[in-house]
Amino acid sequence: MKIKLYQDLYERYSHLALSYNTDRPIAIKGLETRLIRTFETIGGYGIFEKYLHRGLMWQRSGDTLNRITSFRGERVPSWSWMAYDGGIKYMDIPLGGAIWAEDKDMTSPFKLKNEDNPEDCGEKGLEAWVCDIVEPQSRRLIMDEPGRSFAQPLKCVIVGRSNQADGEDNQIHYAIIVSFVIRREGVEIYERVGVGFLERQHIVLGDRGAKAHIH
Repeated sequence: MKIKLYQDLYERYSHLALSYNTDRPIAIKGLETRLIRTFETIGGYGIFEKYLHRGLMWQRSGDTLNRITSFRGERVPSWSWMAYDGGIKYMDIPLGGAIWAEDKDMTSPFKLKNEDNPEDCGEKGLEAWVCDIVEPQSRRLIMDEPGRSFAQPLKCVIVGRSNQADGEDNQIHYAIIVSFVIRREGVEIYERVGVGFLERQHIVLGDRGAKAHIH
């Protein structure tokens, strides 16, 4: 009930026509603060630590989203729907039907929070393993901005996987689609550009190396 409650509230809010789209994270701050207190968790930017994985699995509800370029001095991370102008909806993942990534595979941005400001997600953002994608043009990918082109191949972060499968290769993986931005101090930094339901056969796990940062 709590998951359905916040998803419904955020979906409706995302479709509102604000006078200034830069007010997207500000106008809902009061409601978000109350939800965080009610859920007895931490969070920010439309994401709750307690429901981290499901919260990250949002998608555009229309033809496209538009990235908001500035937010009055604050940086809204790309993994938050508040960084975009346009309506969203949450992906249809059955309740109790997913095996979510563990902390060793994907580290919440709120685990790196500033104690003086619990909503500060820190400089590293979301930490996760990044995997190559087979058939990156697949219809299984739902891009936030379908008309956007990328200089390098798209990759993915596995947020979870279905607990039902006909075989290992056909098991559905719930993923964030990411694009490389820059390498800084030996760490690869990516941004979110979409989501997808990918079968195991469309993901190249390989040698993971160090975790990347999703800003």
